[in-house]
Amino acid sequence: MQNKIYLRYIKWIIAILFIMLIMIGALIYYIEQKNIIVVNKELCEKVTTQIKNTLQNWIKDQLRMIEMIANEDAVIEALMDPDDKEKVMNAYNYLKKINDKYPYYENIPLVIKLNNNKTVNVNINGDEKEVSNGQIFIDTVDSKTIGKAGLHISWVQSAFAGKKIFISEVYPSILRGNPIFVISSPVIKDDKILGAAVIAPQMDYFTKLFVDNITIGKTGYLAVFDERGMIISYPQRDMILNKESIEKTKHITNKLLNDNYDFYEKCNGVIKRIISCKTDISSNIIKYQWYIASFQDKKEIMESSNYFLKILVYSSIIFFIVIAIIIFTITRMIFLKPINVAFETVHRLSNFDLTVSINEISDDEFGEMLKALNIMIQEFRKVVGDVTHNGKILVSSSKLMTKNINTIASATHQMNLKVGNVSDTAKDMSQNINTVASAIEEMSMSIKEVEKNARKGFDIASEAVIMADNAGQAMSSLDRSADEIGEVTEVIKRIADKTTLLALNADIEAASAGEAGKGFAVVANEIKDFAHQSTRAADDIANKISSMQKNTEQAVKVIKDITNIIDTINSSSKTISKALDEQMKTANEIASNAVQGNERANDIANSIVELADGANEIAKSVGMAARGEYDGTDDADKHMNTSAVEVARLAKHLLNIVEKFKI
Repeated sequence: MQNKIYLRYIKWIIAILFIMLIMIGALIYYIEQKNIIVVNKELCEKVTTQIKNTLQNWIKDQLRMIEMIANEDAVIEALMDPDDKEKVMNAYNYLKKINDKYPYYENIPLVIKLNNNKTVNVNINGDEKEVSNGQIFIDTVDSKTIGKAGLHISWVQSAFAGKKIFISEVYPSILRGNPIFVISSPVIKDDKILGAAVIAPQMDYFTKLFVDNITIGKTGYLAVFDERGMIISYPQRDMILNKESIEKTKHITNKLLNDNYDFYEKCNGVIKRIISCKTDISSNIIKYQWYIASFQDKKEIMESSNYFLKILVYSSIIFFIVIAIIIFTITRMIFLKPINVAFETVHRLSNFDLTVSINEISDDEFGEMLKALNIMIQEFRKVVGDVTHNGKILVSSSKLMTKNINTIASATHQMNLKVGNVSDTAKDMSQNINTVASAIEEMSMSIKEVEKNARKGFDIASEAVIMADNAGQAMSSLDRSADEIGEVTEVIKRIADKTTLLALNADIEAASAGEAGKGFAVVANEIKDFAHQSTRAADDIANKISSMQKNTEQAVKVIKDITNIIDTINSSSKTISKALDEQMKTANEIASNAVQGNERANDIANSIVELADGANEIAKSVGMAARGEYDGTDDADKHMNTSAVEVARLAKHLLNIVEKFKI
């Protein structure tokens, strides 16, 4: 299991590391790609800027050259006096010398300015040629261009208009068709324009030196455009001054004119990056502004980033493998050992072995975890030990509780027997009171007979004596029965006191049993309440018996008085009629008291019966609780049964559970 966790951990770490490497690699690749693009841009800008500066410096040299020619005395004298052949020859020699020194000039001619309709004759190899206003009358190409040009030419117009410097568009030479441009400057003497000095540099010279010899990478090259879109310098000569190229490069020219000097554009089916710059030649002296642009395949630019990507991928793979090995080794050294210790400890705990302990604990987070696990084991070991000890005590307490319940059952059985005896005595007392009531009725009948028949007074008196004796005996018997009932009442009180004591003992046992003894506590309370009811009932019976004894004593006394009166009747029958009324009243009172005594006796009997029934129920419940039985007819039985049985069962179950642990 620990190996699976370890491997899952390694897999997650490696996966996260792999994702991080990919993200970092992508970021590095993106940065490097941007950097390559920036470096390429800087390189192209540097190249185009250098070529621009070179071109501008070359143009400046040409400007200085044209100014020097325009101010040359030989040139001025030849234009002032074109008919003087010597002066014309001096000018020619001067220009030819310059052309020989700087062979990149296609031609260095002079244009003459003449008055309207005036012409000059020039001897060309023995032939006279007429030159008119605005035409070339001296050149350095063996008179091939004499008589050429004219006032319709832009650089002639500019010079005759007094414009100090003018640079024409690049156009094909009339001699060889190669691209040239013309720089003209007016020749002035005493503020009079005599003509124009002209130089015609060849663009091929510039192209060969700077455009052809400069490459950017494998596919990069330079080109020079003018603002028409005409290519004036290009590695492929067929593209130079090709009017069809104007249409092809129109989209590029539009971006250049809008000052967009860095963009990608499709050229001949290939996407190229174009970085350009505009020359700083003043637009006042040049007809069409020039632009130097570098062209390079986008694919080639990105090849460096692709090569870098390969290096990055290989480096990342090597780095990933090295880091994975390092992580694997470090993880195995640092993490696997404490994981194995924790696994072994938990495995032994799962087998209920609490004797395990962790001795080697490091100072890191794993060490803190193992330290906490060690403390938990020690505390759990202590808890299991306490539970085992308390479980044994609970078993002993449940056995003692069962023993106490048996004692209560035995005492309750004895109480039941005694309550039965009290019930029988109460029934006998009730019968005796009924007998007394009957006797009193008979006595009342007798008194009535005495009243009716005074002559039979003696006999009646004799019978009255006998009846009085019987009544006295009955009253004495009733008095003795009342005494016996009083003894029974004392027995009931003692039983109730003992029941209260038993209930208190059951309360104490229920409290010691805890939650399991709650049901038994309810039964004990019920017994206690019943004991209190028994005590109150016994006190009530005692009060009633006391009242009955008082009435019995009065009845005995009355009977004795009757006996005395009957005795006096034997001596004097005259007094019978006088005492007869009093006897009738007394007899009525006796009858009333007898009836009340009978009712009280019945109440006593009923109470004793209820007490007997309660004692039987108590005996039954306590007996069943002692045996662990339950018949489902009473909540008290249920609680007592649940308490006794459940306490014992839980105690055994608890011991069975904790016995699994090794401590």
